[in-house]
Amino acid sequence: FFKKVFCINTKEFNWYPKGTNYTSVNQIPDYSRKNTSSSAPVSVVKKYKIVGTSQLNVRASANTSSAILGKLPAGQIIESLGQSGLWHKIKYQTKDAWVHSDYLQAI
Repeated sequence: FFKKVFCINTKEFNWYPKGTNYTSVNQIPDYSRKNTSSSAPVSVVKKYKIVGTSQLNVRASANTSSAILGKLPAGQIIESLGQSGLWHKIKYQTKDAWVHSDYLQAI
């Protein structure tokens, strides 16, 4: 996978000839250092239709104990701005709000 790696000491850095037998440490592929974990909400805009209830509660936070900002009728189309667990982030009357995915059908 990796070729021989030479010392990163700057005095010794130039002692080795450039060629196919050596590679400098700054040429190690980026993917070896990428962080793949993330706790931030996924931010992909998708459209959903409200199903399974006559009115869907729109909440201030992504949990059932947060304040209800309003209600959306069944059949209405919404745009999800991101997702955190089972909750979708939406814009509701110019504010960020949350709805539960149990009542959303992707379209």
